[in-house]
Amino acid sequence: MATNKNQHFVPRCYLKAFTVHGENRAINVYNIDHDRYISGAPVKNQCSGDYFYGQDQGLEDAIQFVEGSYAREATQLISGCTCLSEEAATALRAFWVLQHLRTEAASRRSAEMSLQMADAVGEEIDGFAMSIKQAVQIAMHAYVEMFRATEDLEICIVRNISCIPFITSDDPAVMTNRWHFHRQWHITRSFGLGSAGMIGVLPLSEQLLCVLYDPDLYELAHNGRFLETALDSDAEFLNELQILNCHANLYVRGTDERAIRKTVEFVRPRRVYPRTQVTYAIRDVDDGDYTRYRVVPSKDSEPHQEALIHSRQLYAEPSGWPAFLRWRNRGLFFIPKDTSMRRQR
Repeated sequence: MATNKNQHFVPRCYLKAFTVHGENRAINVYNIDHDRYISGAPVKNQCSGDYFYGQDQGLEDAIQFVEGSYAREATQLISGCTCLSEEAATALRAFWVLQHLRTEAASRRSAEMSLQMADAVGEEIDGFAMSIKQAVQIAMHAYVEMFRATEDLEICIVRNISCIPFITSDDPAVMTNRWHFHRQWHITRSFGLGSAGMIGVLPLSEQLLCVLYDPDLYELAHNGRFLETALDSDAEFLNELQILNCHANLYVRGTDERAIRKTVEFVRPRRVYPRTQVTYAIRDVDDGDYTRYRVVPSKDSEPHQEALIHSRQLYAEPSGWPAFLRWRNRGLFFIPKDTSMRRQR
């Protein structure tokens, strides 16, 4: 049985850099749902739940190992280290994957999709829908596979010297895809960790942020995996990703209440809810050579005997992208449908 009852899905070792005076005791919180700013809330109460990962001591030990590795590397970077070794890069990437999979928001999305699927196929399938706790435990056991899916991504540390500090949230490991939105694929398709054009973002402090990116489609003008940005717009676009992705709470250290409210109100219309979509299609035409299915509002819309169900995650598109995230000249991506290569100029 796990020895820690109160389990954090965003660990205190991560939130420390955003706490008041960096003392890891109090943190400024802005709750999006209730439009409420809380100054100096106890950090120990943030992003946690009783046995959130269950009571598997082995799983808890594995999580603590990844967190410990991250804490060591992040501390050095925040203290001014300008060298990112392969070991440090691996630790940051491992922590990003862990955070992406294990938050309450991520678990809610999986549980939400499961509930929608259960509703689509009918309540007679007992136990089809999973709980939030089940969702996070399933995600944790898929960690190794998900980590391997990110092995071809490059990593870069962005040093923010603009006037806009970075913020973070209760779901800080953001996955997005500029290429996906650029091609307008988000209208009908989703994307994942292994998709071409994948981008991962994780703020490390008010001045530092980690970016994972697909080197086949993007290029960052970095020096030894570090780059500096003095553009307020770069920081604003990166903060926007936190606002779009968060479940309920944003965490800020030096940003005043009026500034964070103004930023949230600008971004709020772009937030997507719900974050999952299930499409139900019934058999429409079957002439022996092919079968056509027609999308209907729900399973009860029309009498039918056969149907297809399609589920996908929905992602919010930011209003813009950092200037340092550039298209790679003659970048490549792969489309499995016709096993051909395409070039992006």
